[in-house]
Amino acid sequence: MEYMQFSNALEVRGFTKRSRSDTYPFIDPSLQDLEGKSVCITGASRGLGKAMAIAFASAGCSKIALVARGAVTEVADKCRESADRAGRAVPTIVELSVDVTSEDSLDNAARRISDAFDGRLDILINNAGYSEAPSRVADKDSDPEEWWKTWEVNMKGVYLCCRGFMPLILASTSKTICNLASGAAFAISGLASAYGGTKFALCRFGEHLDAQYGKEGLVIHSVEPGAVKTDLASQLHPDFRPYLTDTAELVSNTLVWLTAERREWLSPRIICSNWDMEDLLDKKETILAGDLLRFRLAI
Repeated sequence: MEYMQFSNALEVRGFTKRSRSDTYPFIDPSLQDLEGKSVCITGASRGLGKAMAIAFASAGCSKIALVARGAVTEVADKCRESADRAGRAVPTIVELSVDVTSEDSLDNAARRISDAFDGRLDILINNAGYSEAPSRVADKDSDPEEWWKTWEVNMKGVYLCCRGFMPLILASTSKTICNLASGAAFAISGLASAYGGTKFALCRFGEHLDAQYGKEGLVIHSVEPGAVKTDLASQLHPDFRPYLTDTAELVSNTLVWLTAERREWLSPRIICSNWDMEDLLDKKETILAGDLLRFRLAI
């Protein structure tokens, strides 16, 4: 793969003793208790967002806001079914058609969620994403509008979501935001400069949020979901697609485990879903002593 450099991404994946590609008992949503908690998931109509919503319903999350450009009625039904199968109370679900790049659309969504969730939001999952088609910057098929749209969705969209929902987050008890990063933040791809750039920037943005709101109790994580075969991943270069062997349940169940309690020591750090979370807990002192899992300039 002439334009791909994966060495650092593979090193990241091997940070814990065990590397995971599918869900496992330690992060099983049935072992978590999110009763009374509320969550908002963007990009919730399909793929990872759909899996996340179902996982939070299985864990007993009481209030779920499903945010997407497309219809989320099917996902809402799946959430109710999942909660019922798990023996949990059926959650209150708010379905919202939202353009995350529109300030007016996000402000309206924040008002509706505030009304439905009593002015509080425990957990925000910024999952909505976009990627340009693979190409080098000066290639004839390099589309400036698509390149910039990737920044609009992946960065402006996350900024607007955080801006619009922050008052609700800070009014809650959990005060947790998870931004979906990517292995593209660690690997250099000569064919996806916008996507990789946005995911790198997203991790740094999380550190800025921590600097601004950490003293008010905000917990912020940048979560790498693994290599999952989604509609967005179909934009990747064909040479990369054989590596898409992780399941959507891995990241969705990891997020449930991660947000089931306030994990201040992991804020504002980067979390890779491929890590075994039990092994990660064993590395807590090492992580804190070295201030690991953050981007730094080596000089």
